[in-house]
Amino acid sequence: MRRFQHKIVPEQIVTTRLTLRAFCMEDEQAMFKNWTSDAQVARFMAGKAHSSPAITRSVLESFCYHSSRGNLHWAIVPNRALCAENRLADDEPVGSVSIVRFDSVRKEAELGYALARVLWGQGIIPEAIEAIMKWAIPHLGVKRFSAQVFDGNEASVRVLKKCGFSHTSTRSNGACRNTGEPADVLIFEKVVNFRNDD
Repeated sequence: MRRFQHKIVPEQIVTTRLTLRAFCMEDEQAMFKNWTSDAQVARFMAGKAHSSPAITRSVLESFCYHSSRGNLHWAIVPNRALCAENRLADDEPVGSVSIVRFDSVRKEAELGYALARVLWGQGIIPEAIEAIMKWAIPHLGVKRFSAQVFDGNEASVRVLKKCGFSHTSTRSNGACRNTGEPADVLIFEKVVNFRNDD
């Protein structure tokens, strides 16, 4: 039986095709197999692909034990139909969606996400993001969402635009890619319209 250590993340948020749930330490092997070891998944991230399950375990420990209201992580678990269509094991996480930073004064939340390559292009991340925003608005009082994307990550740009985000600014050489090369960072934001997002 899984032990869900995180007490702030709701145990389950269910969407049409997904269950978003708290991570647990038993997710280590699936996490490493499905996305953290994949260099293509890590290509537009600050951190490199994990070379061993021990690295994934360290990240997972931070998800399970050291998160706070300003740093929340959900495992993305496909339903059985989606698993069957993509030949995936049932009840295994295939990615993550996170509130990587929450400003409780300004009521602003920055989102992050990662997904196994086999599910790219199927609308999984937009479905997960919409669910997390729908949860965060009443539970955290979020008034503005943001996300940061490396220049050139067109797939993430499409995801964010699909979720109603707008490109608001660019930070020139704002961060380093996992190769050490500096790169521009695109800032996307979405202001909550409480009449439509309640």
